[in-house]
Amino acid sequence: MKEIVYQNPWFQVEKEGNFHFVSENGSDRAAAILAMMGDKIALLEMKRPAQQYEMTLEIPRGGASGSETVRECALRELKEETGYEASLDSIEFIGAIRPNTAILTSRINVFAALLPKGSLPIQERDDESVGLRWMTMMEIHSAIREGLIEDSFTLSALSLLNVHLGQLLFDQAVSAAKMS
Repeated sequence: MKEIVYQNPWFQVEKEGNFHFVSENGSDRAAAILAMMGDKIALLEMKRPAQQYEMTLEIPRGGASGSETVRECALRELKEETGYEASLDSIEFIGAIRPNTAILTSRINVFAALLPKGSLPIQERDDESVGLRWMTMMEIHSAIREGLIEDSFTLSALSLLNVHLGQLLFDQAVSAAKMS
């Protein structure tokens, strides 16, 4: 039997037997989005209080507002946090993330957006991040090795993107082989 031991507007801590876990309100309607333009991916420079204001590189993410769908949430987060806009038909669901299955009940949907080369932001970024970097995969790999990218959402989303792109290449190779 579950017992709520703490609750606020954003999450609640539940106890079941000897186990405690956190349920985030609305996490079933949350989204993260990888924005790609050419050979680069957008990463936010974040300085979060929970990380003692140490700079981290992260992808845009957040929870849905009102009757917003998860896809609409991903687009809004992209626009708010980077200033760039994508259309509903330009994003693709690439998987879901469970950030910490031992203590969080969250399951976050992950999308990838392909922005047209040369796109410019249509608005200012919100003030949640301190900057925006467009990085190639080589630069991202270096940043991971250097410990600049440790955020579980970002690392998981990059892994999902890698699997997704690998499947696309495999499907293209199979299709080409069938045609010859």
